[in-house]
Amino acid sequence: MTIELEDGMMDYLEDSTGGIHLILRDADDADKAARGMNSAVAALYAIPHPEEPDDPLPSSASDLPSTGEGPRLWADIVDAEVYDGLLEHVLAAVVGALEAEGVSGRLGWVKR
Repeated sequence: MTIELEDGMMDYLEDSTGGIHLILRDADDADKAARGMNSAVAALYAIPHPEEPDDPLPSSASDLPSTGEGPRLWADIVDAEVYDGLLEHVLAAVVGALEAEGVSGRLGWVKR
């Protein structure tokens, strides 16, 4: 199981100002991929907010129905880019949740 990151992932996260919309493309197992994205949402909610440690980082997050490209998740993590290392923690949580589900694929973002 390997999660490959699309080129520019950190740039996307840094430029997103907190509203992230991720997608897992080319997953080797659609059911595992969907469960993995659901687990990734839970992993994001497990990250405490840096200024309010009793509250989760995202003000809102959800896995979304799969499109023809793959399962997606959306999260509102406003201003996460201003906290040193927080975006890396977010990305590691998402990747870790997907890998724990045993799925392989290419993690990227929904391009507009």
